[in-house]
Amino acid sequence: MSASFSWRGIAPCVHVSPPFVLKDVPSKTARLRFVMHDKDAPHFHHGGSTIMYTGPQIAEGAISYIGPCPPPGQKHHYVWTVEALDAGGHVLAKTTAGGVFPADK
Repeated sequence: MSASFSWRGIAPCVHVSPPFVLKDVPSKTARLRFVMHDKDAPHFHHGGSTIMYTGPQIAEGAISYIGPCPPPGQKHHYVWTVEALDAGGHVLAKTTAGGVFPADK
């Protein structure tokens, strides 16, 4: 499984998640768990959420979390962990996707 996303169009310090595109999601996937980490502030927990899996396109704003808000003038490196879960909550696959925020224009 793989995941990709872009921060383009996502405002700082708001809680709107970026859109994701997933590939090679296991066929028995029922839900997806998303968790975001800030590699430049590892003690700050951005959280994440578990959503129903309805297809490989995850819409902007579909994930509940605390959005990126680096100090003014700084860029931080954020990494999402995405887990595919079966109906019983067992992890079928796991991947990560990262990006710098704010995104370059």
